[in-house]
Amino acid sequence: MTKDEFAKYVASRIKSVRNNPLTCRRLNNYDDILLACEDVYSSGIIFPRFGRLAKRKGLDVSVPLADLAKRLFDYFRTTVKSPYNEVKFDEFHEKACDTFLQLINSSRSKKGYDPLNYGSAQKMINMVFKYLACYSDYTTYEDCFEHCHMPIDSKILCELKKTYSIPNVNYCFYAKICGGATFEGKSWTKFDKTTYGDLLKITRTTIAKDSKYTGKTLLEIEFEIWK
Repeated sequence: MTKDEFAKYVASRIKSVRNNPLTCRRLNNYDDILLACEDVYSSGIIFPRFGRLAKRKGLDVSVPLADLAKRLFDYFRTTVKSPYNEVKFDEFHEKACDTFLQLINSSRSKKGYDPLNYGSAQKMINMVFKYLACYSDYTTYEDCFEHCHMPIDSKILCELKKTYSIPNVNYCFYAKICGGATFEGKSWTKFDKTTYGDLLKITRTTIAKDSKYTGKTLLEIEFEIWK
């Protein structure tokens, strides 16, 4: 799937994107980055497949979303002329995940909801980057996306199992019905930081090294895998 196709798909599913398409937004605009954070969160894709609405109903998430948007806005503003290397980007990503998780779980605890795990935080941050990669001024900031991770979910886990036969990835019992796989016995929503880090290393040594994806970043590869 191309970026344009993805942007149209998102617009078909999220009203706020239909009214303000990804391809009309800009990375140098804080409000546009905040919109991406709000769109990803409201889509429910960072939550388990079942009971998504109940997992977020009535929550005030303005603080975690605003913090993430500010963090990303500052990232693009400061790295556009001097992009991070892989190590520095991973440090930024980890801090973004940790802070988002801390803030959103604070909100969830006030409503008596169970805390989210690191797996949901990585999906949030990585999907926001995917939305931002569709913005109109992407080419100006393209180098800032070089070390982006791919959003890890059942689709990617199944690809790792089917195409690369990764030992610790296994299909779920319901895989034949709606797709699904686990890594080290955990679904992606149950990942802790260590599990996610282990899988990140695997994506960089398998998918990213596949000759059919030569010259592509992990995020660019994810666009092709995702249908």
